[in-house]
Amino acid sequence: MEELKLYTIGDLKQWVLKGERKEGLSDSIITPTRAFAFVNNPYASDEMPVVSALFTNGELAAYTAAFPEKLLKPDCITHWFNSLYVSPKYEGKGYGLFVLGSLMECYGNDPVFDLDAVSTSVEILTYLGLQSGSFDQYNFRNKSIRLNSLKGKMANIYNKTQRYFEANSTNVSLKKRITKALYTLQYDDFIDSAAFDFIREHSSSDAFLRTKDSLNWMLRYPFVHEAPLLDRVKQGNLFSSSKPWQRYYVVKVFVGSELVGVYILCDSSTRLTLLYIYYEERYQEEVLLSITEHIIKFGNARFATTHPLVADFVQKHKLYSFNSITPTSFCYPKEYDWMAAKTIQGGDGDMLLN
Repeated sequence: MEELKLYTIGDLKQWVLKGERKEGLSDSIITPTRAFAFVNNPYASDEMPVVSALFTNGELAAYTAAFPEKLLKPDCITHWFNSLYVSPKYEGKGYGLFVLGSLMECYGNDPVFDLDAVSTSVEILTYLGLQSGSFDQYNFRNKSIRLNSLKGKMANIYNKTQRYFEANSTNVSLKKRITKALYTLQYDDFIDSAAFDFIREHSSSDAFLRTKDSLNWMLRYPFVHEAPLLDRVKQGNLFSSSKPWQRYYVVKVFVGSELVGVYILCDSSTRLTLLYIYYEERYQEEVLLSITEHIIKFGNARFATTHPLVADFVQKHKLYSFNSITPTSFCYPKEYDWMAAKTIQGGDGDMLLN
């Protein structure tokens, strides 16, 4: 016997704030961290359905979840699907379509967009009437060598030596440019009015423009928390909320007293990610150098961006051993096909939260 259950923001509040959970609701469907973020969403109301789960003879067969957002561009209320799971036992029965479609029906005429989805989700969304396209994500990494053997340690020394000689002349020149650069930085963990005004003024080429409230909600309530002893954490959900570390940095770049750039970085155990970048064209060099200085300072073995100019700068200066381009999905309603030619930022959709 199949049974569909929809859970609202009010249901999540009862669970994470009062410990009273509705039948079937558990961290197997949505982690408490993610549920707590949903509860604090500035555009969510208690009666809004945000989780759909399908049970077969009392066994969890499939689930999905979505959160609402008021966008400034395009001017609309949307709902971002950020999880979709079907038990291997029930694959091929259309359960993914069923749980995702059941939530979409709740949202009426609100347009739905989707970014960075797995192929199964893209197939379902296109079946439900969305157009599908892609944008490029630029990925950089250094060579990964296991150090638990003498051979591995020797290979690591050789690799570092080789990288030093290959990139030395480039790095020396780059570090001199960084040292001579006249920019100063201001760090925050939120978007203030000055930063948001700058973002708004420099977002004409972007597909999406979020509100200040949305950005600050995401920075304050990400779907991930730090778990220093990750090996001790019991993983009860495919969409885990635990990472060894993850930190966000809102960076303002100044030349003299003028604000010339705003960007958001996320440094995590997964990679260093440039989530958003906005800058004055005439100070492009200073902003790029400041991002490069962060890359060097963090020393993260991986870096990702959707910004081609930043990617080209990183590749040109040989900051990483390897680079690749990943075509990443973008689904949108047909009436928004103009967005396909616009820029996708690395934090759009639910990408900032993960």
